[in-house]
Amino acid sequence: MPGLKRATRLPQALARELHVTNSDGACAPIDRESDMNRDQIKGVAQQVKGKVNEVVGKVTGNRTQQLKGDLQQATGTARKAFGDGKEKIRRMGR
Repeated sequence: MPGLKRATRLPQALARELHVTNSDGACAPIDRESDMNRDQIKGVAQQVKGKVNEVVGKVTGNRTQQLKGDLQQATGTARKAFGDGKEKIRRMGR
């Protein structure tokens, strides 16, 4: 089945594109536990969202949107720090 071969090659190509490989060059399974936990990911996403709002607020002269972006960045920083702490505790338990 040609469609099946193509479907199995896609994850490998995607893994290579994302640089998810072992030291021998083979594609490695993504270990969701070892990379980042949810709080870290959501914190970074919130920081990025806040930065976008801040920049848009500056460009448009909308002080409210700019302040909203600043608050989102602070919230994202706090959430990421919480996630970092959880990750440290999880690693100490190993």
